Amino acid sequence: MRGIPLVSLVFLVGCVADEPRSTAAEGVAAPAASAAGEPLDELLVSLGVKRVREQRALEVRGWVNMTAGVVEVLACAPEGKLHESLLVLDCVPSGLHAGLLALGLEPGKPGSIEGGGEFHPPTGERVALEVRWSDASGVERRTRPEDWLWDAHRKESMPRQDWIYAGSYEVPIEGRPGAVSLAADAVKSLAVTYHDATTLLQLEGLQSLDDTTWEVNPQAVPPKGTPVVVVFKGVK
Repeated sequence: MRGIPLVSLVFLVGCVADEPRSTAAEGVAAPAASAAGEPLDELLVSLGVKRVREQRALEVRGWVNMTAGVVEVLACAPEGKLHESLLVLDCVPSGLHAGLLALGLEPGKPGSIEGGGEFHPPTGERVALEVRWSDASGVERRTRPEDWLWDAHRKESMPRQDWIYAGSYEVPIEGRPGAVSLAADAVKSLAVTYHDATTLLQLEGLQSLDDTTWEVNPQAVPPKGTPVVVVFKGVK
């Protein structure tokens, strides 16, 4: 699956009527199908993203990629930074971007570090994530992905928190003057725990500036290769 030019993405999302902003919830109701025949929903599915209209949420399938070690990426797309990504989600980053836009969410700007070392945190609307999977007995489990991350310095799980929809940034498409794509489609980072301006979702504040902070929580994460569904919901 490849990314789509941003001009096409924005046009397609713009064809969808504005919808009220969604709210976060600790639990997610039973899955519901997206409306059949919606061109945007069909496009999103082709990019690995399912819009669940009744819940004002997105669902993306993937798998557990790490059960130990340092984590700099919460989730990447296939062929991303697999050596440091807790989850791999089988989607195109620009497809996830389109899905978040279709939920009515507004991206901001990625965090940046100025020449003097001053950190400007990411801006954008907040997104809550949930992970669903089935255990060895076939029982469905749900949690927040923060529970699968361990603070190596404080010796505790990552506090449950929202992620900032920074939205990556545009890069020119070679050989197509004036056309741009999403940097996340090249790097394939979806949500990161360590500073990376190409990603769609970032942590808030200074906690993202130390690449030794976050590790896999081996007491919480299921075995490597376990199929998962990650749910994305906007937060007011």
